[in-house]
Amino acid sequence: MLQLIENTKTQQSVLASNMNDSYNHRFPKFSGKPKEEFTTWYNQVLLVLATPKWSKLYDEKTEEPIEESIAPPDLSKKLYMKLVLALDGEAQLVMMSKHHLRGNGLNYLKTLKTTYKRVLSDPQSIIKEQEFARPIRGQDESVNAFAARLIQTRKDLSEHVTISDDHMRLCFIMGLGAQLSQIQTNLKNLPN
Repeated sequence: MLQLIENTKTQQSVLASNMNDSYNHRFPKFSGKPKEEFTTWYNQVLLVLATPKWSKLYDEKTEEPIEESIAPPDLSKKLYMKLVLALDGEAQLVMMSKHHLRGNGLNYLKTLKTTYKRVLSDPQSIIKEQEFARPIRGQDESVNAFAARLIQTRKDLSEHVTISDDHMRLCFIMGLGAQLSQIQTNLKNLPN
């Protein structure tokens, strides 16, 4: 596996050296380690894309990359090479398997964003995620109010974390705690 990575890195270095020198802006390194913050890396990449040489790939109004469909293909390929060379370690391993993105810099960057944006940097989001991980229904909180609170917390976290329906159900059941058996008994005693 290490040999494959080294061969891939060598091929990418050769290709990158053949690129036009005017596009040799330094792209920051990213390895995908848990302590490394993706948002900081992504913002540094956006700063490079905002420079005059890369500006055809950057929308100043949204401060995000443009859509792939309107991007100059040659520039998107150059972006792809720069991003591949900027990756190390785990991030490189994860992205190597994405063959369908080869030569497609903007979609490669978008895939990186969806893969690594899960790292929460906003303190309020971290608190909400912890609250969601250990949901507890308040003593005076109705079951409906508890469910509504969980749903709202899921919506608040949706930008940072994807929460499946199964996980949502599990959190709801865990949050009911000791009251779950009482609720199950009450449901069983309902008339048919």
